[in-house]
Amino acid sequence: MKNIFKTFISVKNPHRIYLYCVGIGVVMGFISVGIAKTLHFFESNFLDGLSGTMPTVWSEMFHLGSFGIFFLPLIGGLIVTCLAKKFPEIVAAGTNDLIGSFHEKEGRMRGAVAPALAVASVAALATGASAGKEGPTAVIGGVVGSTFSRWFGLGPRARRTLLLAGAAAGLGAIFRAPLGGAITAVEIPYKEDFEGESLIPCIIASISAYIVAIIFWEEGHLFKADAMMINNTSELWIYAFLGVVTVVLGRLFIKMLILIQRFTQKIPLDRTWHPLVGSVLLGALILICPSVLGTGFSKIQEAISGTLFINGNVMGLVLCLVLFVIIKMLATGITVGSGLAGGLFGPSFVIGGMTGAIVGVLAQYYFPDIVASPVPFVVVGMGAFFAGVAHAPLASVIMVVELTGSYELFPAILVAVAVGIALSGKDTIYPRQLKNKFDSPAHLWDMKKDILQNIKVKDLAGSIRSQAVVENDITFGELERIGKQTHASDFIVVDKDRKYQGYVSLRHSDVDHIISKFIVITDILSNDVETTFWEESLSDVMEKILRSDIDKIAVVDNEHNLKGYIRYRDILDTYIREVASSKSLKNKTNISKSSA
Repeated sequence: MKNIFKTFISVKNPHRIYLYCVGIGVVMGFISVGIAKTLHFFESNFLDGLSGTMPTVWSEMFHLGSFGIFFLPLIGGLIVTCLAKKFPEIVAAGTNDLIGSFHEKEGRMRGAVAPALAVASVAALATGASAGKEGPTAVIGGVVGSTFSRWFGLGPRARRTLLLAGAAAGLGAIFRAPLGGAITAVEIPYKEDFEGESLIPCIIASISAYIVAIIFWEEGHLFKADAMMINNTSELWIYAFLGVVTVVLGRLFIKMLILIQRFTQKIPLDRTWHPLVGSVLLGALILICPSVLGTGFSKIQEAISGTLFINGNVMGLVLCLVLFVIIKMLATGITVGSGLAGGLFGPSFVIGGMTGAIVGVLAQYYFPDIVASPVPFVVVGMGAFFAGVAHAPLASVIMVVELTGSYELFPAILVAVAVGIALSGKDTIYPRQLKNKFDSPAHLWDMKKDILQNIKVKDLAGSIRSQAVVENDITFGELERIGKQTHASDFIVVDKDRKYQGYVSLRHSDVDHIISKFIVITDILSNDVETTFWEESLSDVMEKILRSDIDKIAVVDNEHNLKGYIRYRDILDTYIREVASSKSLKNKTNISKSSA
């Protein structure tokens, strides 16, 4: 039986990848349920009571006062820091890392990271970290997909597909949103595009995981919501205004994330200690507003069920909600920026939902004849905010509808999301997102290679650079300082005579901050990276860069004297210009023929 199965899965059939996706979905279904059930236990029996949502047995048992809550995140921070000493990849692991693996690493992710990340994410979120469970779950799904591809000896294209399929399975199961999980996985790698070829595998994996998940859950949707609808077409203008508000807050949120990440990078401690530092800051923030504890989904449920709006003091409620949104953004920035395990997907929904609640309450107060209830604005705000900050409009619409079952609000969600996307700009919560497929190494095979084959390195002499070149006798600490100044992560290494020695990458080097000033570059450089020369074609150079997983390649002469380097970006820009030029020439030719 074992041999029959092995023979079946080894058949060279292009559709066999669907079988792998079913397997990935089943595995991720059980993993996601395990994570979700564990977090649900802590949230419903512990965090909800501490955050003021509802009294529980645990909160009464521990009698944590206002100062006692301060120590809660420290427990999770300590656990994450201890795990990070062995698995440094879990620090700040989330959807952004998944996107980077897809574009830059041919879909490769280390298998041992998954168990450590599962423990770290549960520990952080169960002790109050303000983040989402979907980020680590998506990464774990990516690891499972990458592991499947390694087991069956699949190539880079199939590996990337299974990476996304694993992420889709994790999202589909954890959110109980099979279609939303699949669409999110294929849309999130790009700002203005989506990975269409992976859509069917992602749907198969997500549905498989969802089928496993619903066996263990009584409710079909993550949030319990009564039927909602648009009572007056005039409401659509208010939903459009909500889209504008989410754009403003979204940009503020992204700027806040960037500032906090820059701040944590300046902390004079090894990166693995950052989660513990972040947990101290988070504990201090929770003293001000305990309701920002955890994922915040209980707050969304309060709003959707209507209990949040029972308070008759409208302006008092609005003020409380504004304060919650601001502190939630700050708490999320500290959590994710310091490296505590967690994602930005969930917090974005919470921030967007509470923003919708603010607009809805004010709209009902000033326009009672138009707005019957602020509850629908919560649902619409969730989708509009995430669409703007993640550049994922289709995923946002479908995910929100599946999370709440509010299919009647589809037009309102579309209006708010459309406005949000139109005004959102280029900033994103996922810095490793690329504009479109054209910018991704994953689609190098889409290029017309004959164009690059006919262009030589010497034709790019004007693009040859030397800023990211260092001598081999400097320390790693000095290299880190140069990296911050030049914004470079990969460096070409030479000796004092400018002869090429190899390369070193800040992305791939795991050197403790304490000993970095004693480590000399010559001891850790890689000298197995290929170089290029003036007469080589850009097609061959591109393949060398992708094999080496670096963003530049050294240009040398016959004696290995360094002439400079070419960036991956320079080759792409050259290709774009050549394609545009050939199209322009073709159009002129067609015009000439039609005139004749």
